[in-house]
Amino acid sequence: MLGMPILYIFILFLACLPAQAQTELPADSSETIYTIVEQQPEFAGGQVAFAKYLRENLRTPKENQRACCMGKVYIRFVIETNGEISQVEIKKGMTGMCEAWNKEAINLVKNMPPWKPATHQGKRVKCYYHLPINICYGE
Repeated sequence: MLGMPILYIFILFLACLPAQAQTELPADSSETIYTIVEQQPEFAGGQVAFAKYLRENLRTPKENQRACCMGKVYIRFVIETNGEISQVEIKKGMTGMCEAWNKEAINLVKNMPPWKPATHQGKRVKCYYHLPINICYGE
């Protein structure tokens, strides 16, 4: 029972620490890839256009024409200062008979049109973007 009050005191101590935020751009911010920015990147045309792009451009892999696949492919990519997409990678993909969807998801992202880039302190910056893609194909 003595451990519980110590745990509460420790949690209270952590809650009182000042939050640390990145307030200045690093000296060489052209190479920095941000995870937190003041203005998030935006797909050209907004969320509605983004959802439409995903629906209309996700193709069924040949390997899965007859397989029933359900799951998610989690992708991380960088939106460059000019809005181009780079460094596309699978963070968690589908496995087994559905593994071909991983490659299709990468192609989907690589072929996206340029985005409106992220901004931080009034400057365009590189930014990571995480995208879960739901796959529900088959019966």
